[in-house]
Amino acid sequence: MGSGISVTIALLGTFLSAAWPAGLDGGEGPPSGDGSPPARKVAIAPGTVVNDRAPRTWSHVVLKALPRMASGDLDTLPSSAARTAALFRTAILADVGPSASDPERFVLRRIGVGLCVPQPGRGDVVVDSESAEDVGVSLGMIEGAVLKSAEAEVNRGRLVASTSTFALYRGPALLQVGEDHHKVVVSYAFLADGRTGALRVLSWGDDLDARKAGGASTLPMVELAPGLAFDCRLNVKAERLLGAVPVSWSFAMESLPPGEPRPMTDELAQALAKGKAPLDGERVEDALRRSLAVSGRQTMSRPPSAGSAAARGAASGSGPGRSARISTGGSAPRGTTPRAR
Repeated sequence: MGSGISVTIALLGTFLSAAWPAGLDGGEGPPSGDGSPPARKVAIAPGTVVNDRAPRTWSHVVLKALPRMASGDLDTLPSSAARTAALFRTAILADVGPSASDPERFVLRRIGVGLCVPQPGRGDVVVDSESAEDVGVSLGMIEGAVLKSAEAEVNRGRLVASTSTFALYRGPALLQVGEDHHKVVVSYAFLADGRTGALRVLSWGDDLDARKAGGASTLPMVELAPGLAFDCRLNVKAERLLGAVPVSWSFAMESLPPGEPRPMTDELAQALAKGKAPLDGERVEDALRRSLAVSGRQTMSRPPSAGSAAARGAASGSGPGRSARISTGGSAPRGTTPRAR
């Protein structure tokens, strides 16, 4: 039971049971000029079904990670590992909608993170350890214990800066670097267009082990495709007793989520650097928008409307090992009509 639990825990959330690195705490920013509150992070409600299209009360499926054993010491794993590797999936959602104080302006209201279990005929259903049975997901004793432990790992991720149109979410992970597994912090930056409701999501990593060794620590920044289904290949590394008997395992992503390269300007790097003070959300947002302007490329996804065949077609392009098609069109959040201010 112990080995099965440790195997599965490593596959959940951000795929690491490592301690949260010190000095990366942050917080929400002050209300915007129109009084809109900053974006906040929430747990996705149990029972929510996360498929290609955004669930009710959400506007965007940002990412769904589909972990699987892929390389390394696979032959040393317990026989149940292949199933547990694919059982729990991480989902990230976003909620972009009209501002309560100015309906013609869109704001980023929430970032949602949760763990899903695939269910025949339903899709990926969000679960938590308190209510899995209540939402129709049956888990065994080991799976239930794993889920409870995994929730603590997922909860290590947090928003470190936010405004009403921006959020920076960070979580710990393990990444394969050569033959080693490095501790990294994976960042996801969310940028909402206040006029149209379009959302852009950027991701990059910070290699903590490389930083300790005095090397370059920032990993390349990419822009994620809308509705990304990430084929998360995991490398397995066995720790052996006396060099022979496997007694524990480490699991690391072979790569971070894929996307289109975007520049990390000096201004953005400086805005992201922090000493003892929390990150300044407005400063980071402004620097990130200017950094994207350098590339001269606009990759946006807008919340799909209920009747948009074009949006459904774009979403259906997602799947393991590939990204959803990038669309610069789309429609506004449900029930709204976007208008330029």
